[in-house]
Amino acid sequence: MKVKKRGTTETPCHLREFIDKVVSSSEDDLANKLRSFKSWDSGKGDFCHWVDLFNHFDEYFEKCLKPRADLYLKGRLEDDPPFPLENILEILRVSRIVLDNCSNKHLYNSVEHLASLLAAQNVEVVNTTLQTLIVFVRKSPPSLRGIRWQPEPTLNPRLFALSQGPGGKEEGLGLVACTVSGEQEEEIS
Repeated sequence: MKVKKRGTTETPCHLREFIDKVVSSSEDDLANKLRSFKSWDSGKGDFCHWVDLFNHFDEYFEKCLKPRADLYLKGRLEDDPPFPLENILEILRVSRIVLDNCSNKHLYNSVEHLASLLAAQNVEVVNTTLQTLIVFVRKSPPSLRGIRWQPEPTLNPRLFALSQGPGGKEEGLGLVACTVSGEQEEEIS
């Protein structure tokens, strides 16, 4: 889902250069362009400055993730094209840095894509996706004024499934089993 620009916020030149470089890059070169963004080097930013980049990420997700059967838990997995691992990891890394350092992060509209990435077969992708979700839902002190986030409908069931663990009692405890009082002691004994 594309983010709509609000108001007339002028993007600083150095950010505009980076965003233009990434948006104009080919899919093969996307990860390399994103790697040049190492860390946040200024004060609190404004998410509105990054709208064009996040809209580009959404277009990439739509093109590369929507047709994949493995991420939507349907169809034949062998029909899926190769997973764009490097690009996805770099998009998530840059997204995390920007979301962690910007106000207005409630404008971020890619949660549906993050929900689908939780079904990825690569553990690093799932872990990085969870880290990105944590940064997104964490409230920064100035923004504790009550903006309430409504999750994507597919997100809660996927998070709950992850918390159940990979198997039953014989394959180890799930997150839910560890958090329910008394159950952990029963499992160990």
